[in-house]
Amino acid sequence: YWRQLHRQQRLFIIAIVLLCLFIYIGYRSHGAEKMKKLPEDYHRQEVVKEKQAWQRKKIEQIESNKVKVQKRIFSNPINERQIAVRDAMRHAWKAYRTYAWGYDELQPISKAPSIWFGIGLTIVDCIDTLYIMNMTEEYNDAREWIATSFDCDANSVDKFNSHFEITIRILGGLLSIYHLTGDEIFLKRAVELGDRLLINFNTPTGLPLAEINLKRKAASGYRWTSDSALSEVGTVQLEMRDLSRISGDQ
Repeated sequence: YWRQLHRQQRLFIIAIVLLCLFIYIGYRSHGAEKMKKLPEDYHRQEVVKEKQAWQRKKIEQIESNKVKVQKRIFSNPINERQIAVRDAMRHAWKAYRTYAWGYDELQPISKAPSIWFGIGLTIVDCIDTLYIMNMTEEYNDAREWIATSFDCDANSVDKFNSHFEITIRILGGLLSIYHLTGDEIFLKRAVELGDRLLINFNTPTGLPLAEINLKRKAASGYRWTSDSALSEVGTVQLEMRDLSRISGDQ
C-alpha cells in the first residue's frame, strides 16, 4: 500500500508523523520541567487565604438544629417477584452469616472471609436492605452486632484504606438505617466514625486527603499523586453534611 502512494502523499504522511512526534516530545519535556520547578508547598496558597476569609464566617452563622427522623414501616412482599428478591437476599445473607460473620465480605467460591476495613462492611452496608425487606431476624442480628461489636479501635485493620469507600459504605450505611428507624445506636456509631474521618479534612484547603488508617486515626494522600480526585472530594460531602445535620454537630 505504501508503494502505491504518490511521492507527495508519502512525504505528507511522514511530515505529519514527525510533527506529531515533535509536539509529543515537547509536551512531555515541558511538563517534566514544570513539575520539577514546583515547590513542596505549592498547594493553592491563594485558596487557603480565600477559605480563611469566608468559611469561618459561614460556620459562625450556622445554627445547631438537630434534625428529627421518624421510623418508617415497610410491608412484606406482595407478589412473586418481590418474594423471589427477598429469597435471594436471604440466601446470600445466610452464606455470609455462616462463613464470614463480622468480616467485611464473603468470598463465595472458597467460602472464606475477606478483610478490607475490619469493621463488618457487609453488615453495615446491608442492614438497611434487611430492614426494608422486613427480614426481622436477620436485621436484629445485624443491629446487635453493630451495637456490641462495631469498634474501630479494636477491630479496624492497621493500614491505610480509601476515605471515600469508608465514607460511602460504612458511614452511609449507618446514616441510611438511622433515617429508616430513628434508632439512636446507629447515630451514635455514625458520630464515632465521623469523628475519625474528620482527620482527613485537616488540610490547608479543606479538601479531604484520600486515605485513612482508622486504627491510628491517621490520614494520608494518594501514594501515586499529590492531587485529589474531584469525584471523591465531592461525593463525601453528602454523608458528612447529613451527619452534621442529624446530629446537630457543626
